[in-house]
Amino acid sequence: MGLCEDTIKLKLGALLFFGKYESIIDKMPHFHLDYQNKTAQTDWRWIDRVATGELKYPNLNLFKFYNIVLEKLKTTVLESFELDEKLLRKTSNEIDIALREALANSLIHADYFTDRDIKIEAYNNNYEFTNPGEMKISEEEFAQGGDSQPRNHTIATLFRRVGISERAGSGGPKIFQAAINNKFRSPELRSGGGMTQLKIWKVDLVDAHPELNANEKTVLRFISKEDVISISKLKTTLGLSEYHAKVTLNSLLSKELIYKEGNGRSTVYRLPDSNSQRIANLEQMIREVQDMYVQNNKK
Repeated sequence: MGLCEDTIKLKLGALLFFGKYESIIDKMPHFHLDYQNKTAQTDWRWIDRVATGELKYPNLNLFKFYNIVLEKLKTTVLESFELDEKLLRKTSNEIDIALREALANSLIHADYFTDRDIKIEAYNNNYEFTNPGEMKISEEEFAQGGDSQPRNHTIATLFRRVGISERAGSGGPKIFQAAINNKFRSPELRSGGGMTQLKIWKVDLVDAHPELNANEKTVLRFISKEDVISISKLKTTLGLSEYHAKVTLNSLLSKELIYKEGNGRSTVYRLPDSNSQRIANLEQMIREVQDMYVQNNKK
């Protein structure tokens, strides 16, 4: 009696997760995992690498790759901190959690039957998680959480069994929440052409665009804080002339970093939030209301 399709998937999933490299490539010749640290000044050159087939890492499977790469990703996080009353360093692990979820997500949702690599890249300002296979849910559903629709159910189950992934569909909200709480540029998710890429930033929107001039950075940071601004507000608050205010705003508009609403004197400018960002913000508001309700009932 032959093996059913579910049994074959189970065996392949377990092989990818715990198996030996030679056994994996015997079944899947194109299996390749690649992590590159490109945090040097020249982004094109990696300064550290973890990849299948390298002598330094002779027997990589998904579980080993995950554990090695996650620790390396954590060392690249630029942590901001404050001192408490005992002058001890206080740090947040939100970014570490976001990286953990993004790394697990790439491995769980990858299509291992293609000849394309899973690639994880660390840059000065951001991280890129790229895997073969398009997402089975929308960007909005990813940000909101819930039903994750994993491509590899066995791998997803194994990640949960070893305590890496707490709950199916919980990774997206944690990734977006980390960006909101730290005021980082919103994560970017692209899925198409047989690939999925998630970009997580560790800087705010302004620092993510070093090509901007001084006025553009000042105005963009001001809009980020105020949400909505007008030319008159720029003039009175930042001391810009009407000419420089208009030139700066038009430049930011041409770069699609802001958008305009209204006409004439009622014209205002704001940031173009993505659908996933709006959903993440809404989720945060709902949680705040829920927390407030719980606290009021305790009184």
